[in-house]
Amino acid sequence: MQIEKIGLLCVFLHTGSILSASWYSRLPDIAYHEAEIAGVGASQYKRLPYVRVLQLRFQNQTIYLQDVDICDRLYGQPTEIEALLGYDFLEGRDWLLEQAFKLLS
Repeated sequence: MQIEKIGLLCVFLHTGSILSASWYSRLPDIAYHEAEIAGVGASQYKRLPYVRVLQLRFQNQTIYLQDVDICDRLYGQPTEIEALLGYDFLEGRDWLLEQAFKLLS
């Protein structure tokens, strides 16, 4: 498999990792499952696309995320954001994040 190098606008430290709809065309093995969508004061079950294993490279480390949902819209985020990366991305690693972050308006 050829690994595509892409720039990724993402938000770190979300509860779990979620991908935006822009990933549909990048991933060959999308499956579907029933997932609980929780919001303020309510929750519902919905059939969502997801990727079983997503391989990412960050700071010369390979990270494998499992069962990552793909949502049509990442609520509360600007449309440029393509992923919310959560504890599953950071789990079991020591990271040194030294970068000047820019606020998106």
